[in-house]
Order: sequence, then structure tokens, then C-alpha cells
Amino acid sequence: MESTRQQKINALLQQDLGVIFQLESRNVLGSGAMITVTKVRVSKDCFNESD
Repeated sequence: MESTRQQKINALLQQDLGVIFQLESRNVLGSGAMITVTKVRVSKDCFNESD
């Protein structure tokens, strides 16, 4: 089960990656292309809970 912290980070990464991919893909796919980031998962070992 994901912690609340992981869920928040996942949501932020999902939004940010969607924006980045959309902006960067304009040159390759054209301005009308749709890109969706459907899921982001961050592993527990990426966090140091004592911080």
C-alpha cells in the first residue's frame, strides 16, 4: 500500500510529466497531439522517512 506521501508525489509527477511530454512532443507530433500520463508509481526506497 502506498503512503500518503507517495500518493502526493505520484500525483505531482503525473501532472508535471504530462505537461513536459505535451510541450516537448509538439515538435515531433504536432500541436494537436494528445498525450496522457495514466499512472506514476514511486518506489518506497526513493524516500528517506527521517528527513
